[in-house]
Amino acid sequence: MQIMIEAVHPTELTQLVTLSRKTFAATFETENNRDDIARYLDEQLTETKLKQELANPNSEFYFAKVNEKVVGYLKLNVATAQTERDYPMALEIQRIYVLNTYQKIGIGKQLMAWAVQRATQLNKPLIWLGGVWEHNLSAQRFYAQAGLFELLNIFLPLAIVSKRIGL
Repeated sequence: MQIMIEAVHPTELTQLVTLSRKTFAATFETENNRDDIARYLDEQLTETKLKQELANPNSEFYFAKVNEKVVGYLKLNVATAQTERDYPMALEIQRIYVLNTYQKIGIGKQLMAWAVQRATQLNKPLIWLGGVWEHNLSAQRFYAQAGLFELLNIFLPLAIVSKRIGL
């Protein structure tokens, strides 16, 4: 199985919206109120909102593809696009989502490796993620393997993350 990581283009906005909404709902619907999930989807993962995020020069979106099928995505932020703006030397991993049927086969690890590669290319010696939902134990384990467990606004040197994911 070949996993390809490709930049999301503005012409793929509809596909990004669909995937974002589907993966978010699948991740959070079992432990949350359906009305809350629907409200979040309707406020944060809309075509208008994602179009703005995609157009931001300080944000990057990437699709993970298996046999040309989009099965996950990654969102990276630098500079003013970061959810915490005081860290110009860091790259933020804001989102990594993979369809449930494609989890646990290395796609998340490939997306994490891509994030590390981009941090290196952008001369960002620190990498961080804003947080992981407390009830998402699978995501916590995934990020722990990369050395990012329970790092709410705490930064890790890129070399440590690279080593933890086998780069």
